[in-house]
Amino acid sequence: MFLSYYKDFKLLLCILCSCSIFSSITTFKSHLLQDLKLVSLDLQKVIINKVLEIFKTLEVSSYKESLELLNSFSLLFSLVVFKKLKLINLY
Repeated sequence: MFLSYYKDFKLLLCILCSCSIFSSITTFKSHLLQDLKLVSLDLQKVIINKVLEIFKTLEVSSYKESLELLNSFSLLFSLVVFKKLKLINLY
């Protein structure tokens, strides 16, 4: 898995596809299945069950809220938070 969690931004990122994962368990699970296409079905189930248990403990926000937190941080500290990640403001 290539997932990274950023507590301060309430953000879960998939590094493979450069996208954020939102708070919906079904969306998260479908994303995991895409990343695990090449893994056997039995191993997929084991991995997904373990990862879902961890996911349930995380505070993950909507893209809009995470983007606001990222922008606030960038302005406050004059830093670009994720230099290689393209942030798209859809709002």
